[in-house]
Amino acid sequence: MQFTRNIISKENKLKSTQEQVYNTGRRIQAFLDANDSLFSSINKAGLRSELDAVVTELGAAAGDQAGGRVNALGETAKQRALRLALRLNHMRPIASIAQLKLRTVPNFEALTMPDDRIRVAAQVAHAFGMADAAKPYEQVFIDAGLPTDFLASLTAAAMAVQASIDTRAKSLGKMAYATGSLTDLEGRARKVFKALNDVVVPIVSGAAAKSGLLAEWNTTRRVTKRLGPPVGAEQQARASSTPAVPSTPSVAGTPSAPTTPAVIPPVVTP
Repeated sequence: MQFTRNIISKENKLKSTQEQVYNTGRRIQAFLDANDSLFSSINKAGLRSELDAVVTELGAAAGDQAGGRVNALGETAKQRALRLALRLNHMRPIASIAQLKLRTVPNFEALTMPDDRIRVAAQVAHAFGMADAAKPYEQVFIDAGLPTDFLASLTAAAMAVQASIDTRAKSLGKMAYATGSLTDLEGRARKVFKALNDVVVPIVSGAAAKSGLLAEWNTTRRVTKRLGPPVGAEQQARASSTPAVPSTPSVAGTPSAPTTPAVIPPVVTP
């Protein structure tokens, strides 16, 4: 259990930096799209394809990391319940009857309860060993009150715990693999950001009229600790915003007249 907590804590620590890189990539995509008239050559080139690919892979790897983490946590809780059910509902009744009826048999030790602190894999192995040891004395246990299928139930409960062990291990492996991929993708994405910067800056730094766009680019490409929205650029926001038309305040007791937008007279060319 402690191993699981350590792995998951490490994943959470790594995830924040890589999420920032992912969000930066999304912002750069939006910036280039919003200014396609200036950057059409970049958007059609291999560098843009590389950007799109690394952003897509970052998103997929982040999803695998999160899925592995959630599944590992869920399987840990499920495994705890399965272990308790195996111990209390299957192993303990067999051990109690063996203590009463079979203390003198050669393999009596296999019919006793393991220590509470036993590791989960060892508990499963003990349960299978208990089933084998109880088989020659099956009728003794049935005569003492256990159901006729008690050995099959014991084996099934042990197999359920083993399946949970395997599932959790796969989830942890998936999470570790995704983390390794994210580390590689983060480095690759930063290189793409740098290459794009070396191409974009000469385009927007040649004229004073583009100084605002240069400032926006410098903010967009920077990987910061402060996470902004994953998509959207300042220019898109300005283009999509509609100025609000103030309403005329109504006199008390008099209903307000509907507000109509101002009509701008056409310009007459002499």
